[in-house]
This record gives sequence, C-alpha cells and structure tokens, in this order.
Amino acid sequence: MKMLLVVDTEKYSTAAAYVAAKMAINTWADVTILGIQEEPLRQSPTRLPLLDSLYIYQHFFTSAEETPYQSGAPETVEQVDKGLWKVKFFPPCGQKKLELLIRKGDLQDEILKQVDEDQTDFLVMGCANEGEFQWNGMVNLPEKIANKAPCNILIVKKREIPKSVVVCLDHDYISQESLEIINQLVTIFQAELTIVGIIRPKGLKENVQEKMNQVLQYYTNLNVRAWIRLVEEDSLSEFIANASKKSIVGLWLGKKTFLQKIFSKDRIGQLINTADSLVLILK
Repeated sequence: MKMLLVVDTEKYSTAAAYVAAKMAINTWADVTILGIQEEPLRQSPTRLPLLDSLYIYQHFFTSAEETPYQSGAPETVEQVDKGLWKVKFFPPCGQKKLELLIRKGDLQDEILKQVDEDQTDFLVMGCANEGEFQWNGMVNLPEKIANKAPCNILIVKKREIPKSVVVCLDHDYISQESLEIINQLVTIFQAELTIVGIIRPKGLKENVQEKMNQVLQYYTNLNVRAWIRLVEEDSLSEFIANASKKSIVGLWLGKKTFLQKIFSKDRIGQLINTADSLVLILK
C-alpha cells in the first residue's frame, strides 16, 4: 500500500500521524509525509517550523518496535524539483520507504499533485474539530480533497478510541485496499464493525446483498466482530449523522452509486464537520 500523510503544524496533524503510523507499520506501507509551505520561502527550508513538525511525525513511524522504517538522522534538505524539497537521511532507508517532503504552492493543488505522482492508495490528513473544519487556515480543504482525490481517504480530527467502525455499502465493487484499511482500523482500535446496506423503496439490491454477505464472511474469517445492518433510504442521513458522533464512519463511494448521489460534495462536508473523530471515504 502507498500511503500519503499530509500534515501541518497543528495538533490534528499529530493525531493523524499517530493513526497513520499504526496503520503503516501493520501493513508495511510505503509512506510519504508531506508538508506544504503556501507562502513564498524567505529562508532555508531547514529553518521552517514545518520541517520540525515533519521530524516529530516521522518519529511515530520509526520509534515503534519491529518497525520497517529507518530511524536514521536527517542529513540534508535538498531541492529535487521546482517548489519541492526532500529530506535526505543517513542511513538512507529502511526496509520500507518513509519519505519526508515539503512542497511550496497552493494547498489543494500540491496535495493532489503528490497523490498523482505517488499513485497514492490511501491518504491520511487531520482536520480542525471545532468551528469551520479548517486545515492550516483553509476552510473546507479536507472536504475538497475527499471529493477530488481518487484514492481512499481518512480524515482525523483527534486522537480518540472509537468503539465501532460503521461502513455504508450501496454497490458491488470493493477494492482489496479498502477491505484492508477497514481491517486495520478495526484492529488498531479493537472496534466492532457494522456493514450498512441501504433499503430503497424497491428493496435491497440483490448484488449488494450478495456483496455484503461476502464482506461479512471475509471479516469473520479474520476473527473480526462484524455485523450487518439494513437502513431505510429515507433514514440514512440521520443514521450516519448519529453514528459519526461515536464511531468511525466509512462511505464506500462508487462512481455511480446512490451513496455518491446522496452524499454530494455538500453532504461529505457535513459529515466531516459532524463527525467527532474520524471519517473514512472509500473509493
């Protein structure tokens, strides 16, 4: 798995790094930790507070027992492209990739550019937990990334231990990466898993029923406590709003699904704003 952790200097980025490190170590993911300097650089990147934060977040990945990531000391910060700097370490690498980058430019554009260059499978970023859901002073950035990035996304507001993971499914395409991400979240937080199917006026889609049973069996074979729950279409928004206050809520958003229609750009923003700790967008 290729993971991109997007950070700034705020507390929610510390929470995001904590969760991302646990998942990365469990999956042996290749990791890029990305910080973005929106303002013009008036000093060397080696003197930026952002770089100090990158080193702190790196420690979550390198300090754990049996980590596949190298704990070498930062040696230099080299400009490898226009508006892009990379931290060089000695020793240079561990068993798996852990890369620290700083980009200069527009927050949204630079994040999406890194997603494309890395061919990211899983993006993790933090989000302010009060008022407008800001990231580094930019309103709605996590929502915009969730709507535009083609990869799975986890948005973390604070370090909290949810008791359950609730995932809504309305189509029969599920990637292996999304299954593994859910498994890791359930394992890390020792949470129960609820797979939610949506009942429309004509009933539950046959292919969705079959896929839900397959997913349930998949997690049962992994000794994960998993349940199936059916929710009426008209009650779905209220159900998710309530669940998001105490659980990790995941949405499997296919290209042409009911969930994608009901969870429009505004609805995804509302979910991110309402959720108490973590929101998972699966694609």
